[in-house]
Amino acid sequence: MSSGGASGIRAGTRARLARLTAVVAAGASLAGCSQVPNMLVQSQDREIFLSRGGGATSDLLDVNAIPEKYRKYVPQLEKAGAACTDVTAPLIAGLIETESSWDPPPVNSDAGRAQGLGQFMPGTWNGDPRKTDDGAGRDGDNDNVKDIGNPADAIIAIGDYLCSIAKKVHEFHEEGKIPNVRPGEQLKMPDLMLAGYLRGPYIWTNPPSGVTYASDGMPQIDDPKNKTPREYANGIIKLAKEKYSIKGAGGNLPAIVGQDRQAIISRAKVWTDARVPYSQSNYKDGLMADGKTKQRYRTDCSGFVTMAWGVEAGANTTAMTGMTEPIKKSELTAGDIILDDDGGNSGHVVLFEKWADGGQTEYWGYEEAGSTGAIYRKIPYLYFKGSGPYEPRRLKGLK
Repeated sequence: MSSGGASGIRAGTRARLARLTAVVAAGASLAGCSQVPNMLVQSQDREIFLSRGGGATSDLLDVNAIPEKYRKYVPQLEKAGAACTDVTAPLIAGLIETESSWDPPPVNSDAGRAQGLGQFMPGTWNGDPRKTDDGAGRDGDNDNVKDIGNPADAIIAIGDYLCSIAKKVHEFHEEGKIPNVRPGEQLKMPDLMLAGYLRGPYIWTNPPSGVTYASDGMPQIDDPKNKTPREYANGIIKLAKEKYSIKGAGGNLPAIVGQDRQAIISRAKVWTDARVPYSQSNYKDGLMADGKTKQRYRTDCSGFVTMAWGVEAGANTTAMTGMTEPIKKSELTAGDIILDDDGGNSGHVVLFEKWADGGQTEYWGYEEAGSTGAIYRKIPYLYFKGSGPYEPRRLKGLK
């Protein structure tokens, strides 16, 4: 990695990184219903971009996937994973495995070598006093020391540094400085954030010679000895999603589930009639499908759908993949979902009710959208232009 980034593929880490799992396709991302995607809707024959909301949850970390000697740092992982909307605890765990394999060499005095779990360069960690830059280093265990070799400190630093990069990426986006991605278009996160961790947060505004950019703004660097930013991001996202996330978390099903699809639609109608506002931090009381068990559901897209299903609260769009199974378009019926689990800031889910036309090009759906709150509306199949990818899925056990 270039000296501008916090970490990357340096001499001390190349061998370990070469042994990591192969990357997935460029579209794979960690999601969290956390952020409703930028959407395009028809209004007076014009397409209007709607604002995005929300943030990613960090309550889906599979603790058993963390090496035993590091499980005492789970509180730091959870805290770091909740630092901002673009970061999750599983994502941080995937980054640590990619950077140091949870087994970094001992810290030494070599200022030119990346160090610790997050493989921070000492200059990035310590900052530049001449520029009033206190660096990326953090005190994660409240001992008043920012120790690059201390896992507690490094984990909190990773979360905060990722968030600082994400903030810059969003600012660059608004200013039109992310090549090939216009302001208002959907921004691919956490991929761009991870690219900034690898190559430095100014890779878009002050790139080294020879850098080009893909259609989604990802830097493309011809460096056969190192992973590309896309490979790096995809590898971390794959680990986060497949290894460090609880499968089906928040999806305990009551015995009654699957017996009454109309009840699912009726529960969804309660929120849409009330136009419950979208929020990642607010909750609304509800009951599970047995009509007795009380739950508090998040008023975001995944909270809305889990409320309508009457299942245990707590799932985000990533967990919904484990709670559901893919179905064919022709099998869609009331109570099924249209799910996008791509991207920490673009995952979204819609509750399907019925087809709006005989050609099955549009359907009526219920959703909790960042721009509108709970809403019932006609939606083009699979979803509005400029978002996705989506697929039809069915809650396991739903008949």
